[in-house]
Amino acid sequence: MPLPDVPAGLPADTQYLALWMASTRRDSPSCPRRKLPVAVLVRPGADEGEHVLGWDPEAVHGIGGWTTYPRLLTRLPALARVAPEELDDDPRLQWVPWSVHTRDLEKQRETLDGFLQAVLRSPEVVDRPTVLMAHSQNARQQWTWLQDGVVRKDLIRTGIAPPSGIGPGLKLVRVRTNDQRETGTWWGVDHPDEVNGYSKGLWKRGDQAGDARVFYSTASKASTAGKAAAVADKLGTRPMRTGANKGEPTTDIGVPGWNPSLVEFAVLACEADAGDDPESIAMALHQFRQAPDHLDWLRLPLPLHLARHAQEYVLPVAAADEEDPEQAPEVVEPSALVED
Repeated sequence: MPLPDVPAGLPADTQYLALWMASTRRDSPSCPRRKLPVAVLVRPGADEGEHVLGWDPEAVHGIGGWTTYPRLLTRLPALARVAPEELDDDPRLQWVPWSVHTRDLEKQRETLDGFLQAVLRSPEVVDRPTVLMAHSQNARQQWTWLQDGVVRKDLIRTGIAPPSGIGPGLKLVRVRTNDQRETGTWWGVDHPDEVNGYSKGLWKRGDQAGDARVFYSTASKASTAGKAAAVADKLGTRPMRTGANKGEPTTDIGVPGWNPSLVEFAVLACEADAGDDPESIAMALHQFRQAPDHLDWLRLPLPLHLARHAQEYVLPVAAADEEDPEQAPEVVEPSALVED
């Protein structure tokens, strides 16, 4: 597990908690439509135990608990199962159990509120230095605290109770990408006589005086865009800048293009009076976009990347009716799996 090389401002044992709202709806209209909260805890500095954990809300007799990330992935189809009472009352739909699902936003918010409170109060999180991150476009409908007109600096709200202090060791970061065109493309401005280029790094807005809380992460070009030219022009001709034909007009119709997008890190809540440095928090998330097992930069920080990819394991599975033996799943004895 990579350990971010961040400047002073974060404890060495800081862990990273990512929230993602997985949808059980696919492209097919025959799939259910429901949001399933997924939480992944990355502990790069853990001395013992697993470094990547996932929250299972049905563990410990329904109380909830942390399990290994691979174990969570295998549990997700069961956690996303469709109960008969969640279906529409139309009897014609009973033959297709997951054709229509109730899209009750208030119910989704109540579910997420209970989910967050259980996660944040777990022994692995409470009173420990933890950076909680959530994707704005993915979770703000269910967790309304992430919305611009609702959130308040250095406070948090996970239910119907009034907002309260962030709590010892906890930091809240909202990650925003170019989904729905909410962040723009970027470039690096060069000298007046030169061309603009691409610069990777962590940036902050120039209009933030003093306590800066909004930062922008930029990455280097992906391997698939290695031949993309910063000066390429697909709308007309441009003079060649180098080579024997320097100054001659050329066209870039056949040159691949690359439009990099900004990834925004908004440190919504931290304990600045206790020594928390918002820039260090944003830098840690920026460095988490460079995963050692990936050739190119990740679009999201690694903890949020892992939580997002749990979506691939959320499958539409109808829950069996315990009163109907024909619908009950067949139980296979372990001895039946052993070959003679």
